[in-house]
Amino acid sequence: MWKLEKPSLESSKDDLREVTAHCCGLKDKDVPNFEALYEEYDINKGKINEEYHFDFIKSHATQSKVMCNQYKKLNEGAELDYIRAELFTEAADCPLCGFGEPVTLDHFMPKSKYKELATCRLNLVPICWKCNQKKTDNDYQKFIHSYYQEFPKDVQFFKCLVSAKDGGIIHFKFYIDGIALDSTLKDKLENQVETIELNKRLNKECITYITSNFSVDDIKDDRSLKFFIKDKLKKSEDNFELNDWHTALLAGLYDCVNFNVAFLNDFIKSNRRKQRI
Repeated sequence: MWKLEKPSLESSKDDLREVTAHCCGLKDKDVPNFEALYEEYDINKGKINEEYHFDFIKSHATQSKVMCNQYKKLNEGAELDYIRAELFTEAADCPLCGFGEPVTLDHFMPKSKYKELATCRLNLVPICWKCNQKKTDNDYQKFIHSYYQEFPKDVQFFKCLVSAKDGGIIHFKFYIDGIALDSTLKDKLENQVETIELNKRLNKECITYITSNFSVDDIKDDRSLKFFIKDKLKKSEDNFELNDWHTALLAGLYDCVNFNVAFLNDFIKSNRRKQRI
């Protein structure tokens, strides 16, 4: 969640030669200009400044439009679909929500404005349809870049407050704890969580996770339940990392005083009835 392994700058440059080879509107002499553009994007950790953008568009207006039109060749079965395939290989889950299946490529700096970056794999992030729909037309600068964003080490900033009420009713509130984050990163994370409606969408995932992983037959008392959650939490930190939603959920369940065996039994029964209905 949040991060993906960044494609190499060299692979992006190699793509330029393939794009040029499959396009009559771009020539070999255009390649160095786009290579310099990609270097600028990489040096600036996933963005180009507006002055550079306008100068590039002014000098290479036709080539930028042609490059933008080449994006369709990244579709499955088209000439450049290997780029799409290689990017999806590195993404098991959507980096924005942490659970959706990555099925589309998001132009971090939008293709509608930054046409020159349309096929640059450094600017193409595999995400799920829902997150892509939510992010569209929003200011990219208010989102983290899954390839370039750096986070403080060993800091848990994504947390979940769990409240359990009589009758097996449970509520989850995921939030950004920004106490150890700089204000810019905190604002980006909070905006991203709100824009993609992460709280609303994670509610279903949390219910499914608990009903699938917690068995009232195996957990006999409250002490056993706490031990079970603590063990799950440790494994989640190792397998999913500190700021994954699984880890946040389990930490929230551990801290929730009313999440006991009696409540768990009511919760499981309640959700089984809903499934039958």
